[in-house]
Amino acid sequence: MKHLFILILISVCGFSQSYKEQVETKLRETYGDSITISYKKVKLPKEVRNPIEQSVRQRFFRPELYSWKVTIAGETKYVVLDNVIGKVQPMTFMVVFNQYFSVDYIELLKYRESHGYEVGYRSFLNQFQGKTEKSDLVVGKDIDGISGATISVHSMNRGVKKLSKIIPYISEQF
Repeated sequence: MKHLFILILISVCGFSQSYKEQVETKLRETYGDSITISYKKVKLPKEVRNPIEQSVRQRFFRPELYSWKVTIAGETKYVVLDNVIGKVQPMTFMVVFNQYFSVDYIELLKYRESHGYEVGYRSFLNQFQGKTEKSDLVVGKDIDGISGATISVHSMNRGVKKLSKIIPYISEQF
């Protein structure tokens, strides 16, 4: 039993470290090596988490979010890593918000379903650029749907809405 616990612990730690490195590599590729990055695992208290979950009709995958504060030539950006459930499996994605809390960039890091992977295409993800907590983000109106990926499209859309609502709280934690 003790060995099983150690294997699970190694697996979980390796998982988060892998994504932490992947996010930071993607940030350096996108914004250059002269950025300053600070990382923080932000716990989401129920009183903050629950109203957001109810308003977007999607739960947070975990009661904490992996978050980064990035400084680029004096400009601050906030990055959040999250998971949303597609049809059955989680999709892991990161969203970069600018200092005004609008979406600057999104990257789908891991898609685990057998179809619907088009939600990771740049043409789909770019639709979220400039969106904020106040944006409608209605699939079919503000965000184009993808034939064969309906569930994944709605999940990503709700996931971005959810992070747009939580980002002011996350920024206060740095």
